[in-house]
Amino acid sequence: MAVRLTAATLQVQVSESASVGDLKSYLEATEYEVQVVDTHTLEVSIPRVHFAAQALRVLSLHLAGWRALNPGTDALIVD
Repeated sequence: MAVRLTAATLQVQVSESASVGDLKSYLEATEYEVQVVDTHTLEVSIPRVHFAAQALRVLSLHLAGWRALNPGTDALIVD
């Protein structure tokens, strides 16, 4: 039985517009595809996931790591 992988796309809102480029680079280093939507929002495509909940979990972990490196700046997954 073959395992089917897909990609999921989520939006992330960043509290400081000056940090959007830094977060974009950070996420691209993890092989995510990232597009700037506006001055505070990124669209993140997470490849090779089995389902949307998995994408949400892995992106949440990467955002937690980025927030630890950037205290005072928040990045949250939005609907």
